[in-house]
Amino acid sequence: MGAPAVLTDVAIRNAKPGDKRYKVFDGKGLYLEVYPEGGRYWRLKYRIAGKEKRLAIGVYPEIKIARARKEKRLAIGVYPEIKIARAREVALQARELLRQGLDPQTEKKIAKAKNLEEGQHTFESMAKEWVSKHASGWTGNYSEKIGSVLSANLYPRLGSIPITRITAAMLVDAVRPIEARGAVEQAARALRWAKAICRYAVATGRLSSSPLSDVLASDVLEPRKTKSHPHLTAAALGDFLRQLHDYPGRPETRIAVQLLMLTFVRTGKLRAAQWQEFDLDRHEWRIPAVRMKMRGPHVVPLSTRAMTLLNELHEFSGYSGYLFPNHGKYPYMSENTINKAIANLDYKGRVVGHGFRATASTILNESGLFSPDIIERQLAHKEQNEIRAAYHRAEYLADRARMMQRWADFLDAKQRGGEVILLRRGA
Repeated sequence: MGAPAVLTDVAIRNAKPGDKRYKVFDGKGLYLEVYPEGGRYWRLKYRIAGKEKRLAIGVYPEIKIARARKEKRLAIGVYPEIKIARAREVALQARELLRQGLDPQTEKKIAKAKNLEEGQHTFESMAKEWVSKHASGWTGNYSEKIGSVLSANLYPRLGSIPITRITAAMLVDAVRPIEARGAVEQAARALRWAKAICRYAVATGRLSSSPLSDVLASDVLEPRKTKSHPHLTAAALGDFLRQLHDYPGRPETRIAVQLLMLTFVRTGKLRAAQWQEFDLDRHEWRIPAVRMKMRGPHVVPLSTRAMTLLNELHEFSGYSGYLFPNHGKYPYMSENTINKAIANLDYKGRVVGHGFRATASTILNESGLFSPDIIERQLAHKEQNEIRAAYHRAEYLADRARMMQRWADFLDAKQRGGEVILLRRGA
């Protein structure tokens, strides 16, 4: 008996549909099954463990879909369109699996399940899972900021791609538009977060290794230009304080700006402050670790002026758990309120809420009256040395209390416009 004839495209096109299904063989178990409705399907007949089985390979491209849909057993769209060369290639791969003792049909199901799982574990789904797992350990609305940056920049480009298919080149291409609009720091953060997402995928078994482990922001992005926040000099403080005293807007907003100047805290920490954090008997504001960038609790000594402002503020917001309650996106003062108030005083571009920290740091350091360590601790800058960090927590509170009172006195004198000598060495 001679070898089976090898099929050609011409032979397949000439294989017209009949009243019943029939087979046109190519060789080595590969054949084309022709349906009465016009469909032509590649199959591979093989034997494993003494049992004859058939592997569905795909559909010949010239299938008449409109007619084939009448046959409910035909799953149009499930099988790929495959020409002769590709059908033979798949059959060859199946026979190789058989030589290894593997069932091609079983391996196909495994591959299909794996592809389905990959489709579920997209970059976006992994990113959201990563944010959800870590959100409880992040301060303030940090998780929302991450979600916002990822949604606006990375999800449109990478979100639907399985995490296993993400490459370093894809990620770099995704952050380029952020860099192009001048937000180099945000591009670096997006890159860092994407790397963390991939590490999380590795740790949870959804990824064998991270494709981004060797990608550094310094290698692929322009150098970041450090930009200090606009802040006031000592000479400009007096005029600003007098205008702030006569602020025509809501008194709560005026008090917020004054407390920023008297406490050195970041604007986000003040906006989200809660009354339960304040020990007014001890003249202390104790910010819990969960809200601090340095991941440790921070005690802010309160000057007599700060205490007066808090008592005034309590008349407006004592009913709420927050010092500055709000009914918008967050239950507390919005992010732009303070800077809008500053702009209304005609100081837009000259100072921002965060800039009061720089003003205080500069003036206090130049005065020479207080150790830089005390000033840094009051600013809640993280000490890299763990032993020194423990010492700072234990020893500097009384020194910081004296410094904050002296600073408050200095601001009062500036506002009055008299001769200010409170921060001069030897005063």
